Amino acid sequence: LAEGRLVSARTRLEAALADARQPGARLAVLRTLLDVCLQARDDACVVRHTRAIADPAALAPGNPALQAELAREAAYYMDEGRLARGEPALTARILDDAAWRNENAFNGELYLRRQLLAARVLAAQGKAGEASAALDKALSLVASARNPEAARFTVARTTAEAIRLLAELGETERAWGLYRAAGADIAR
Repeated sequence: LAEGRLVSARTRLEAALADARQPGARLAVLRTLLDVCLQARDDACVVRHTRAIADPAALAPGNPALQAELAREAAYYMDEGRLARGEPALTARILDDAAWRNENAFNGELYLRRQLLAARVLAAQGKAGEASAALDKALSLVASARNPEAARFTVARTTAEAIRLLAELGETERAWGLYRAAGADIAR
């Protein structure tokens, strides 16, 4: 998205968020809005709206399991924002945070996004082998997904980002092979 479109999308999503009354609708708008904020590299937007998702009691009243997942998701968005800042000291602490000690692979979409983030963090730290292992986890989940069309954007983004990271890590043959295998599907 061009910068003007990102601003327009953010403005419309913020208006939709103000109108959303049901917790499920608010959560869907918040997730999309946070993705737009991250794409725009708008730290203030990420912080402002992560606070809303970080209030799991309001979004999932009476559901402690969902509240725990929402807390993990809020941590994901904050960690994405930290990585985007490009500060080595900040990046070095991301995977040491308590939110990374307990993973939930049953929330496939969030697990996939977190593995991709872990790979990018490790690559930024110069840990190519560990970054490649995190990519392997993400790609194995994509390959074994029973219903990938339910999370089209996440699957396509993960695959495209994996190709970019593999090339960056010097694994060009793997990147090319993944592109050849998935290139047409990424575009759909």
